[in-house]
Amino acid sequence: ILSGEKAKDNVSAIDAISYEDAFDDVKSYDVAATYDVNRNTTLLGRLGYTTAEGAANKVGTVSGGNVTEDLFAEFSDLEQYTIEGGVRRYLGGWNNPVSGFRPYVGAVGGFTHTNDIDITQSSATLVDPAVFTQQYVNGGWSPTAAGLVGAEWQVGGATALGVETGIRWTDNLDTNLKSSDAISIPLRLRGRVSF
Repeated sequence: ILSGEKAKDNVSAIDAISYEDAFDDVKSYDVAATYDVNRNTTLLGRLGYTTAEGAANKVGTVSGGNVTEDLFAEFSDLEQYTIEGGVRRYLGGWNNPVSGFRPYVGAVGGFTHTNDIDITQSSATLVDPAVFTQQYVNGGWSPTAAGLVGAEWQVGGATALGVETGIRWTDNLDTNLKSSDAISIPLRLRGRVSF
């Protein structure tokens, strides 16, 4: 990412940075609405917000004269907004009218908007972060989809608690270097109130 002939001549091969290394302290917040088509089929819509702190990673070395220093790359914070729709299919009926257990499978699809993300490179003295900062992600919308499995526990006449996981895919972001699709396996705890 460093530019200029002098920088190119004195930089080692640059290590790749994974999503897990680029961001720390990931937090996600969701709100969803559901509509029961029948006793075992539920349509759902979800709005989500995700934020994460950018982290610094050693990606190589940089040399100037007789000095060799570690080269670091740090991403700015991540901020994403998601809108999705899908279906949940419950397997079996309630075990008990008051305190039931129902497993389910589901599928959702939609879009995630990622805000612009900058990357800053620096070293102890040779690479000035004020000079070597550039946009890494050009913010925009990316398609997303997920296959889900989970279970709900009815804890009252109109409330339930649930846990779900699955495989989530998000299309690669518009970056200034090669990027690939994101595959994740999130774990969610959720509550449901019926009206």
